[in-house]
Amino acid sequence: MAILLGVLALIFGGIGRSKANRGEATNAGQAMAGIICGAVGIALGIAFGALVLLS
Repeated sequence: MAILLGVLALIFGGIGRSKANRGEATNAGQAMAGIICGAVGIALGIAFGALVLLS
């Protein structure tokens, strides 16, 4: 579940970041936070999945 939500956070963060760069939005910081949180969520999801499979 964390991997799926992380991917969605990366997608929507990227969309928000591109709109902020074009001047259509003013939330560049929130978009970057979404990208970072999405990447962390994916990494943690993979790490915990590996931990469960290997133990």
